[in-house]
Amino acid sequence: MIVGERVSVKLYGGETAYRRILAIREKTIVVCAEEEYERAHLVGEMPSGLGFPKEDILESAS
Repeated sequence: MIVGERVSVKLYGGETAYRRILAIREKTIVVCAEEEYERAHLVGEMPSGLGFPKEDILESAS
C-alpha cells in the first residue's frame, strides 16, 4: 500500500467503501473519501481523513 492508493475499507457497522490512503502509520491507515481527495487537490489543500486499523483495509482498488 502507498499514499494516494485507492483501497476498499471496512467501515463501522460492517459496510465497505472505497477510500484514498493519506498516511500509513504503525497501527492505522488514514484514509479519506474520493470526493475529499479530489477537492483538496484542486484547491491545493491537504485532504482531511480518518484513521482505520490496518486490518480494516481490505484490498487495493486501483
